[in-house]
Amino acid sequence: TEIDLPSGTHELRVDLGIGRALVIVPPDIGLVMTGDVSIGELDLLGEDQAGIDNTLRSSNDVDDETTLLLDLEVGIGKGEVRSE
Repeated sequence: TEIDLPSGTHELRVDLGIGRALVIVPPDIGLVMTGDVSIGELDLLGEDQAGIDNTLRSSNDVDDETTLLLDLEVGIGKGEVRSE
């Protein structure tokens, strides 16, 4: 699914029980991320952590009129955020 974001701050929550959640964001928006995985791996723009009960918080340094507040929750599997 593709979303065009207008200027402003927007919230997105991705909640997955089992599997892989991949979120691809454009490189020119501000991004504040929180990722939680019960069993598996998180990769938030290259910051990664694997194992049991992982939590990562990260942001990029883009100062733009558009900011995405992303909450990524995965039960078992992989949560990944990439910029393209």
